[in-house]
Amino acid sequence: LAYEDRSPLFQAQNGFIPRTNKRVLSVTYGRKYYPEEGSALYRFDIEALTGFQLNYDGIRKERFFVLNTRAHFRGQITAQLGGILLNQERFHGVYFPNLPRFLASVSANPVSFLSCEINIEGGNFVYRESVPELGYGHNVSLSADVKFTDRFRTTMSYNRARLASHM
Repeated sequence: LAYEDRSPLFQAQNGFIPRTNKRVLSVTYGRKYYPEEGSALYRFDIEALTGFQLNYDGIRKERFFVLNTRAHFRGQITAQLGGILLNQERFHGVYFPNLPRFLASVSANPVSFLSCEINIEGGNFVYRESVPELGYGHNVSLSADVKFTDRFRTTMSYNRARLASHM
């Protein structure tokens, strides 16, 4: 159970919190399964997150339900698949009742000096223009971290995001 509250008058001295005027209540719940010994899979998680956000005028800005599954394999490999099954948002006075998205990721640490990750998200988003409208898009990110020595490592990454209007 989590509650977040930021007054419309809140000012962060270093500007690190860009959004104010919100009250968010959310609940996360889930279940972990441990397969039999000797399986390539050592843990499987199912979890859900649900909640809503109001502003200080009592207007509901967002309501959401996220379902997520995660498989942890031996050899430090994790695969995740989920979706934002319910996502309703009000942006600049326009209500968007249906913004579902899917989420997928794979991360691996196959050897001590290398880790890599891919994240994919796609579906409906708010096209945040002066007059907001429904859009469809995706976000993709790839990264690899190579550790040459204890003090020298490099990270390479690629990010792509696309959003198009449904109109």
